[in-house]
Amino acid sequence: MSNPISGPIEVATFAGPTLILTAIAPTRLTSGHRASKLIGSTVVNELDATIGTVDDLIVSPSEKSAFAVLSIGGFLGIGAKYAVVPLSSLEVQKTNTHLLLRGATEESLKNLPDYSYAA
Repeated sequence: MSNPISGPIEVATFAGPTLILTAIAPTRLTSGHRASKLIGSTVVNELDATIGTVDDLIVSPSEKSAFAVLSIGGFLGIGAKYAVVPLSSLEVQKTNTHLLLRGATEESLKNLPDYSYAA
């Protein structure tokens, strides 16, 4: 995957440390995926079995990594279990209708630690 960040375009000095702004070439992001389109997506495995849905995306402030909160089981969100997987483990399918999580089953996701949203 290529880096969408190019070199510095402007240096602005404030009362504190120097802030360096970088330019992002919009054409390099056209193959990216919007969070608003991923949230609510069905997650399937290689057998095309539905194993959950993406409930939310979270970016870790310390790691700068993105994670997907998956809703597993339940009905209309009632009785669902939430588990977290690295966003990088989900593959967007060519049809853009499902996300593939290789090697997972609903049962294996239910065995992951429970995730609960902070108040």
